[in-house]
Amino acid sequence: MTMAAAATNSVRPPHWKHNRKYFFKYVSGPTGRIILTNRTLRWSVPKLLNDPYDIQFDLRTDIDRSAVKSAALEKLWNNHYGEYPATAKNELGVIVSAFRGVFPRLSREKFDAEFGESIDQGFEDAEKSLPDRHRKIREYMSDSKILCLSGRPDSILMWSHYAERHTGLVLRLRSAVTLDSAWGAAEPVRYMHKMPLLFDEEFLSDLLSGSTAMDMPYVHQKVHDMVYTKASCWSYEKEWRVFAGGGRARTDYEDLSFNPFELSGVIFGCGMPVSDRKEFTDLVRSDYPNAAIHEVKKVDREFRLMITPA
Repeated sequence: MTMAAAATNSVRPPHWKHNRKYFFKYVSGPTGRIILTNRTLRWSVPKLLNDPYDIQFDLRTDIDRSAVKSAALEKLWNNHYGEYPATAKNELGVIVSAFRGVFPRLSREKFDAEFGESIDQGFEDAEKSLPDRHRKIREYMSDSKILCLSGRPDSILMWSHYAERHTGLVLRLRSAVTLDSAWGAAEPVRYMHKMPLLFDEEFLSDLLSGSTAMDMPYVHQKVHDMVYTKASCWSYEKEWRVFAGGGRARTDYEDLSFNPFELSGVIFGCGMPVSDRKEFTDLVRSDYPNAAIHEVKKVDREFRLMITPA
């Protein structure tokens, strides 16, 4: 298993899978020349990406404290005295379970008053510790290595922004199971107007009543949310990405090799100079004999691009 594939196993949801065959990498002419000559792709840390929010944001904590408190007290009451108590999932839950049947029967008013005070204190402590927790999460994620790909090769905006204003090229990468291709672990990015939540009100009330925990699956899901969520304004990219954790070295980027059979094709931009087309054609036919060569053409009477064999 490759470094990238191994790293992504820690953040992929257990139900996750995809059957996508091709991924696309938009590059400028000079960058494409380096990639094809060295047979490497660059994996970068968040600060080198062009989105200042990319894996560089804090998960939201928008909650209604009164609603959470009310729900937590109801669940605590059930866990103490109810017929069907929830399974203990954290330290508080274990304590409640141990004293169930032994703890004196309180009136609901007194129960809410005593436990409500503890819940209020828990809110205060959590709010005080939250900035430091966010800082530690950002530090932990700051050296994550990311490979950014796209699910489409014909975006006018992508050609303009990432392929040197249509003078560059697109690499078509094949996801080959037999080669353990890193992009076999790629996942689509979600585009949202707001940052994902650190926890919702249901989860928090469960936590405060001892019925759930911030265990490793939960932490992995939150890491996944940070890695694979971007602002909705980037949705035109149709991005798929591979997350490799901290990679193999504590550097801002790593240039990792790929198998020549994983390159199934190249697509020349509609504005690529003739001299570059010849150079890239010779390079691909020499070093990547299994890669098809295509070109982009502008469509008459429509604002779209067409990809045809070169």
